[in-house]
Amino acid sequence: MREYGAELGMTSRHIDEGLRVISAIILHTGRDLEELTGEDIFHRRAVARRDRGEAYVGTHPAWDLLRGIGVIDSKDTLKDALRHGQRPTAELVDAYNLQSTPVRNMLVRYLEERRPGVDYGTFRGLVSELAGVFRADIEAHHPGIDTCACPRTWSTGGRNG
Repeated sequence: MREYGAELGMTSRHIDEGLRVISAIILHTGRDLEELTGEDIFHRRAVARRDRGEAYVGTHPAWDLLRGIGVIDSKDTLKDALRHGQRPTAELVDAYNLQSTPVRNMLVRYLEERRPGVDYGTFRGLVSELAGVFRADIEAHHPGIDTCACPRTWSTGGRNG
């Protein structure tokens, strides 16, 4: 990524700032680099704007670096991607490539009900937390679970009773 940043003409400082944002996203989501999405950048930006009133330094370089190595599949800059306006709920959820169709459909229905009550940045953050952090984590650690019901062994600490 450093080489790609240098090819773009980014300064070492901008590359470092972008890498810090990427590292924070990886630590927050628990996902590998190649599993990150543009929604992760949008969410991180929304959290910073909510908490600090401005995006984290390095958000734009992080987007450019991830886009440059093919993690984010977009020809747009972050500024252009943010201009595209609000995207449909299903499209936002589908960005996380959930394996369970029934759970994916349930999340879309639930989020559609919540959407009118929150601003778009908060909504994208909610999608990220539910689909990208919570459900993706369940699917990563317990492949094949096709329901929202937790197996009985989860609540008993692994005991059957």
